[in-house]
Amino acid sequence: MSKRIRKPTTSTNQSTNKSTIVLNPAVNKLLEEMATKAGLSKIVVLEKLVQDSVNQVTAETDTTPTADSGISQEIYDNLKQQTTEQVNLIAQLKESLQSKDAAIKSLNFKLESQSQIVSELQQQNKTHQEANQQLQAKLDSQTKQTKELQQQNKTHQEAN
Repeated sequence: MSKRIRKPTTSTNQSTNKSTIVLNPAVNKLLEEMATKAGLSKIVVLEKLVQDSVNQVTAETDTTPTADSGISQEIYDNLKQQTTEQVNLIAQLKESLQSKDAAIKSLNFKLESQSQIVSELQQQNKTHQEANQQLQAKLDSQTKQTKELQQQNKTHQEAN
């Protein structure tokens, strides 16, 4: 017995007027596998699924049930409605994925920009550390000279 896959649910955000589609994890995984296997993005796979569904709906609407076909008008109408709903859900999912894809691209751009800033800061830090090492070496040298001069001064004072 095959497992029934729940129909995706949709909701509309009133403030942004964007639809969000919640997929069954199994459906999302299947979509990812199809995209990976085909070497395409989820959006492209969805476009193909939408086109296939549209073609299927068109083909189904071109052939109406007859007494010989063994399909009642009620079953035909239900199948047609379900297919149309699926096409609409796939289109909404495609739109949602495009929006998420744009957000991901934006975040990747920001990440690259911040990575470049971090790299520049690391280079500045390295330069400052090198300058600090040079200053510390000079300070150590001057401290040594000061101690030597103090020792010489003490020796001269004792001699006087």
